[in-house]
Amino acid sequence: MHTERKETSVYWYLVREGAKFSPNEPISSVSKKERAQAIRENSDEFYILNLCDELLKEKASRKHTFSFLLGDMHKKGKTRTPLPLAAFYKDANLVIEFLEKQTNTDQHLDKTDEATLSDSTRREQLIKYNKRRRDVLQKKDINLVEIDYSLFECDNKKRLVRDKAKDVALLKKMLKPYLK
Repeated sequence: MHTERKETSVYWYLVREGAKFSPNEPISSVSKKERAQAIRENSDEFYILNLCDELLKEKASRKHTFSFLLGDMHKKGKTRTPLPLAAFYKDANLVIEFLEKQTNTDQHLDKTDEATLSDSTRREQLIKYNKRRRDVLQKKDINLVEIDYSLFECDNKKRLVRDKAKDVALLKKMLKPYLK
């Protein structure tokens, strides 16, 4: 019999006579939620938003939702999910959205061609929701800046190269009306 003591538990293993016990890899103390947060914070979107935060001298509300900007009705026809926005800057009355990265992977194409509850493909739903965001924000007099990843220098994996000087110069042009 072999025992392995962890932070919160003790594991008991029965090992055949003459066999050698090889312990499991240590369990990571980083939770899935923390790991996902770290990946998200290292994303191209967060990189660009952090630069925008610096330029606008305000920390954006990330994945912001408004009660008046909703998706399609759910399956049972009673509720609708608020559509998340990449970033909202309250002082500047500004929403920043990102245009979808154009990837050529089969997995990405398969996912966008899947049917949704509203009998449209995911790609059609994205186009409809992007239009809805533009229209509703315009009616509510909220400024919208859409950032296209293709304007920035990318590597062969379609990830931003992250040349801060060039990226800041490009963002200054895009955000000129909102800079203090």
